[in-house]
Amino acid sequence: MVRVEALDSEGRLVPTAGNTVTFNVTGAGKLIGVGNGDPNCLESDKGPRRSLFNGLAQAIVQSTKSPAKFKSR
Repeated sequence: MVRVEALDSEGRLVPTAGNTVTFNVTGAGKLIGVGNGDPNCLESDKGPRRSLFNGLAQAIVQSTKSPAKFKSR
């Protein structure tokens, strides 16, 4: 699980942020799902993009069988 938080320049959570984030995984992992906790959100749970809800979103990344590192951006 990868947690995404919208932070201001002081490092504080911005609970009103609704920006759209795009997930990109490289290496020995793959993106298998996204979410934001909003029960009314109609965005795909499988796509690489998700809007923030209350300043938060998450990605679910699965490692492959290869022993290697992966990077999420």
